[in-house]
Amino acid sequence: MKYWALLGVLLAWSVPQADELGLCVGARPVSLGGSFVAVADDPNAIFLNPAGLVQMGRMELTVMGARLYPGIEGDKLGMYLMGFVLPAGGLGTLGFGAQMFMADRFSKDAFTLSYARPLIGGLSFGLNVRGMMWKADLSGLNDPLGESVSSGLKLGVDLGFFWRTPWRLRVGAFVRNVNQPSIAKDTSLGGKLPMEARVGLAYERLGMLATVELSSKDGVTNLSGGVERRFEENFSVYLGGGQYLGKDEGSAKVNAGVGYTFRNIKLEYGYMYLLDLPVGGAHRLSFGYRF
Repeated sequence: MKYWALLGVLLAWSVPQADELGLCVGARPVSLGGSFVAVADDPNAIFLNPAGLVQMGRMELTVMGARLYPGIEGDKLGMYLMGFVLPAGGLGTLGFGAQMFMADRFSKDAFTLSYARPLIGGLSFGLNVRGMMWKADLSGLNDPLGESVSSGLKLGVDLGFFWRTPWRLRVGAFVRNVNQPSIAKDTSLGGKLPMEARVGLAYERLGMLATVELSSKDGVTNLSGGVERRFEENFSVYLGGGQYLGKDEGSAKVNAGVGYTFRNIKLEYGYMYLLDLPVGGAHRLSFGYRF
C-alpha cells in the first residue's frame, strides 16, 4: 500500500477515469452515507445538488478538512472544501465552492459556480459550472515526463432538480459531468470523466430526517441512506451507509457523525469506514456560519 498514491498519479496522467473530488464533501452528507441529493439544505448542496440552494434564505459559509485513510503507508491523503451561498432574491441563489484533494505527489482542485432558481410548485432547478485540474510532482522518479505534469484547466457541467412536496417529502435528482469532460493531459488519450446520475428521497418529521439515494456511475450502481436525529434544535446525530450493488468486494461502508449548533455557528464531525479495505477510516471536520 506504500505507493498507492503514486500509482494513482500515473493512472491519472494516462486515463484519468477517477474523480476523487466527487468524494470531497462536508461531514454531514458523508455521515448520512453520501445520501444528500434530496436533502440539499446547506452549502454542501453546491457539490451534491445545486437546485437545493433555493432552501437557504441567508448567506451561509462552510469549510471542511478531512484526513483520509491513515492505514495507507508512505503518503498523507487529505481533502479540503469551502462553500459559500448567496441568496439573490428574485434572481435566484448563487453559490461558490472550492475543493482540493492532496497527496504527497499529487493534487486535484475544482472551483464551482452554482446557480439555482425556483420553477413552480416547490420545484427548483440548479446548474454548476466547474473548473478542474490536477498536478503531479514526478521529481526524483526518473520519469520521461519531467518533474511536474499538469492537466491544465478543464470545464465540467452539472444539472440538478429539487422538489419539496406538500407531504414532508423531498425529491432530488442530480447529474454530474453532463458534458463528460476529459481531464487527461493529452485529450487524444481519452480520459473522459463518466457521467454520474443520482436520485433520492428524504422525509422529515418530529426532528428526524431519513434519506435514501440511488446513484449510477460508469455502469456501477450504489445504494446509500442515512438518518439524522436532532435534539433540542442544537445537537444532531447522523448515521448512514452505502453498498455497491452487484459487487462482492470493496463494496460496503458505514458512516456516523455528530453536529452542534451555537447561535449562527455549526460544527460537524463525520467518519466513514470502508468495511472491505484495511486502510482505516476517513475523518472529516466541518465548520459552518450563517450570516
